[in-house]
Amino acid sequence: ITYTTSIAYHFLGTASCLYADTPDHPMTFKLSGTGGNCSTCQWIAAEVTITEDTPEAFKTFIIHELHSQKGIVALNSLGGNLPGALKLGVLLRELGFETTVADTTTALTDESVGIDGIRRRMEWEGLEPGQCASACAWACVGGTVRYLNYADAPGQIGLHQFYDLIERY
Repeated sequence: ITYTTSIAYHFLGTASCLYADTPDHPMTFKLSGTGGNCSTCQWIAAEVTITEDTPEAFKTFIIHELHSQKGIVALNSLGGNLPGALKLGVLLRELGFETTVADTTTALTDESVGIDGIRRRMEWEGLEPGQCASACAWACVGGTVRYLNYADAPGQIGLHQFYDLIERY
């Protein structure tokens, strides 16, 4: 077994544990960050299954949430629809987004009372090692710059030969 093959076997074994990565849970986008003011303090979390509607959902997110700003997209997905992933990759490139493989997690929650007397709950997020497998890898390649160890969160990419699910006789 080669080093690459052993990584693939390890990755595929780990990947089967992610229950939410099904077509019933299409990819979502969320503006995330640590609350700081640095180059790695804000990103777009893109998680779960890529569907044929994912590119359009990303466009809608950019228009409503980012107002067409550029940035980095942290992908964490076991894949999904190949044409949707390819279109997402092209869209990421056309819009000038960088990509990384990372899982967005809540790092700190804090409740405080502001000077106006209103209690507010703040959540800061962090990046943990993520996975980008199958069709997700093609979306990731679309980034203008691609990172596997962004903000000290080493990600994993899983590749395999694509196949269609239609039985042929």
